[in-house]
Amino acid sequence: MPCTTMGWDVRYPDSSETRFENPDFRLFMICQDMLTFKSDSILPNELITIDKYYRDKDIDLKQVVAIVWNHGVADIWHREMPDSIQVVEFSPWQYNTVLQYISKRYEIQTATLKNNPNYIAVVPNRITKKHREDTYNDLKDNPLVNISLQQRGIELKHPGKTFEQYDYDNASNLISIGKNYADAWLAIVCESQYYEHRGIITEKTYNAIITQTPFLLVGSQYLWHHLQQHGFTWYKALGSDICDGLLNDSRRSDVLTYLPRNLRYAQEIYHILYNYVTANYYYFINGYPDKLLNMLHQQLKRLR
Repeated sequence: MPCTTMGWDVRYPDSSETRFENPDFRLFMICQDMLTFKSDSILPNELITIDKYYRDKDIDLKQVVAIVWNHGVADIWHREMPDSIQVVEFSPWQYNTVLQYISKRYEIQTATLKNNPNYIAVVPNRITKKHREDTYNDLKDNPLVNISLQQRGIELKHPGKTFEQYDYDNASNLISIGKNYADAWLAIVCESQYYEHRGIITEKTYNAIITQTPFLLVGSQYLWHHLQQHGFTWYKALGSDICDGLLNDSRRSDVLTYLPRNLRYAQEIYHILYNYVTANYYYFINGYPDKLLNMLHQQLKRLR
């Protein structure tokens, strides 16, 4: 910490922790946080750094395995760098967060149960990023949208944990702002990454799923498709599936055009999509953790 222009710092184990002389040895390096990309590169800075470090060590690079959070990176890396380190997609943080949400699902349900909402959508934003600022500027004058930008001192209509009180206990954080989900028919998810070549799914998306709130997704390219690969059911009424593959300069404004203009239409959309979001909720509870582990196991079986 903090992230540099070359990405996150990487901690390399010393020689006493490695056994590269054994051809069956594999070093697993968990890149726990989101990967970073130069604007003109499809390869993450952190993987380039790891590759360069071990390329000079006179070892078989297949013995180094990077575990990354960002979706779609593994196939791209193996295609572009076939003789380099190996890459597996799995986030221990993401998996543990899912289990945490499941363990507190009844508290979450109680805090977020909808009761004749007064807002079309809730748009919680904590850390200021350009795509969130742009979304805020597009929606700030709409009295039927409940939007925050906490780092700039702009809070949701119903108070919860402050910017300073946030402690990465995501289930508790959601419960603290639960009334805002209860008071909105829909949600707009501004994910952690937008301009990066491949992004991540975080608690921001899970908040909408676990509260059974239909949502528009403002995130990195093909993130909606990635949700489908994780086993979630698509729904088309809010435009995320249509805008998923568009370029960065048009995707956000396009997806926001699908936001209903009044409460009556928002309620109608909510009921149209109710079966979809309910199915995704029960899949999140009963199938998603196993899906994440199965995806990890399949990738591990394919390692060289």
